[in-house]
Amino acid sequence: MKMTPVQIFEYKQKWMMTGKANPVSHHSDWRSQAIDFCKSNFEKYQWHQAKFTGIYEDTVYFEHISHAEFFSDYIEITQKKP
Repeated sequence: MKMTPVQIFEYKQKWMMTGKANPVSHHSDWRSQAIDFCKSNFEKYQWHQAKFTGIYEDTVYFEHISHAEFFSDYIEITQKKP
C-alpha cells in the first residue's frame, strides 16, 4: 500500500498513542545501522526512530512485536561485534 508522508505520520501517531508501541533501545552510535536495517526490512509506517531517549541511547518503536523482536536480535548481534 502506497502512503503519502502525511498518511504515514497520521498512521504512526495512531499506533504510538495507543500505548501498544513496542520499543527497542540501542546505543546511539548504532543509529545509522539501525535506520538502514529498518528501512530494508520494514515499511516506514511500521517503525519510528526516536533519538537520545537516554544517555547515549536511541529507541526504535515498532507497531508489531514480531518486528521489535527481529530488530532486537539484529541489534544484539551487531553490538557484540568488535
